Amino acid sequence: MTTRSTSEITADLKSATAERAQYRALHNEGQGGYATDKKIEQLAAELTAAVKAQSPLATLAGIETARAWAKEQNWTAKDMQAANNACRARGYSLSELQAAIKTL
Repeated sequence: MTTRSTSEITADLKSATAERAQYRALHNEGQGGYATDKKIEQLAAELTAAVKAQSPLATLAGIETARAWAKEQNWTAKDMQAANNACRARGYSLSELQAAIKTL
């Protein structure tokens, strides 16, 4: 099985969403209604898995590195928004980091 990049999956997801919107516009006069979302759901799950696999927290070494980095920051309870923003810049959220650290 070949691994697709997140940009390829995102492009397919946009295409499938546009295809669904076109179907709804033609058959349901834009009112929603029945249209299978199975393809979109599969692509969304594939994208989630790809993003998770690319995360620095996907490996034990990555978790330990992120944990050491977080300890160096000396955040307090008042700094949680800044801490989350700093973690987001590194490719994960603060809650994802905390959950990964608990697995150690």
